[in-house]
Amino acid sequence: MNRLGALGVYLVCVIGGGALVAPWIWWLGKAMASTWPEAGLVWLVDHPFPRYVRRCVLALALVGLWPLTRALGCASWTAVGWGQQAGAGQRLGWGFGAGMCGILVLVGAELCLADRGWQREWNVSAMALGLGRAAFSAGVVAILEETLFRGVLMGGLRPALGGAGAVVVTSLLYSASHFLRKPDAPHEVTWTTGYETLLGMLGTLVMWDRLMPAFVTLFLLGVLLGLSRLREGNVYFAMGLHAGIVFSAKMRGLFTQNGEGVPQGGELMSSWLALLVSVVGVIAYYCHSRGRSDAGPVQNRLFL
Repeated sequence: MNRLGALGVYLVCVIGGGALVAPWIWWLGKAMASTWPEAGLVWLVDHPFPRYVRRCVLALALVGLWPLTRALGCASWTAVGWGQQAGAGQRLGWGFGAGMCGILVLVGAELCLADRGWQREWNVSAMALGLGRAAFSAGVVAILEETLFRGVLMGGLRPALGGAGAVVVTSLLYSASHFLRKPDAPHEVTWTTGYETLLGMLGTLVMWDRLMPAFVTLFLLGVLLGLSRLREGNVYFAMGLHAGIVFSAKMRGLFTQNGEGVPQGGELMSSWLALLVSVVGVIAYYCHSRGRSDAGPVQNRLFL
């Protein structure tokens, strides 16, 4: 099986399998809660059914990750961008700083335009807890997503698609993965409910007004992360950049709030200003990294 075929099989098994398994997990949880009420398992059925679908898809994605890496020829740490690299910590730090700077520019513009304002009430303990959660979330998201998208997928697809093709395909998948909406819970769960819920989750992908400009912004962010993988031969800078963006975005929600008269629900990446910053970021990194020759020893590099 070729690499694109392996990726297609993986996506079908993960997404379709998650939708198929979810009702059975739901029924199992409901049966356990009613059979052993003293065990306090009622929380199993308190969660809405769409959450079961998302969790089943995620579980199958993790289970299938190892076979996918084998099929794509990325079965070693070096192949997925985790090879030993001099200055890896420095590249993480530079990436984190670059990600923070990009978000700070956005937040600064929002404050100047009165789209955002500082929080009116400050709770030190809540802020400290929020900082801890933001740091944890940034680390986990950056490690998982960069290992999957820029590590496994880019590393495996480049021999079949070339560097540019691998960047485009993985960036499209990366952007699309952020537009799975949360549909309403069904009134009744049958064996087909998982697929119905899945269609509802994917519905945002055909809503043009919901996609623009956020989809393009996230696609360009994926391109920027992919370029760093190509140019540096590892995922360290991309991981730091991703973590810096996630951490700073959560800080935005912690320390600022919507301005007067601004409707609630606006996401950071859904503004045209964010699209502009992402364009500038891609161009700046591309120009800065042209002709790089300090990405580490050849034996530690997948992209030459």
